[in-house]
Amino acid sequence: MLPFSSLFQACAASSCSYSLEIIEKFGQPEYYIGQLVLHRMKRCNGEILYPVQVFGLMFTLVNWDYAVSLPSDHPQFIDEDSEWVWLESWLLEPM
Repeated sequence: MLPFSSLFQACAASSCSYSLEIIEKFGQPEYYIGQLVLHRMKRCNGEILYPVQVFGLMFTLVNWDYAVSLPSDHPQFIDEDSEWVWLESWLLEPM
């Protein structure tokens, strides 16, 4: 862990004010890390909602994308592939 020196404090204070300016310009994410949400999937006979957990988020300068972990019984889960995918916010709904 880094010692909290005066040089580090000045750097942290300047970046903090810059971060606050960016936060004011862009919207906050709808979902947060650890939150359970519903993954919306289209099927031939309609739409299904499947519970997944958010474990990462990224702002793409247009909207928020969310990394969600897929449970083993999820229809899009592939054992050889990774157990998580990036989804756009319109594919998710709150529980």
